[in-house]
Amino acid sequence: MQITNTKNAKTLSPSH
Repeated sequence: MQITNTKNAKTLSPSH
């Protein structure tokens, strides 16, 4: 589930 977390984090935090 780490891959999903990374993808979600990028989608949720486009500022990063």
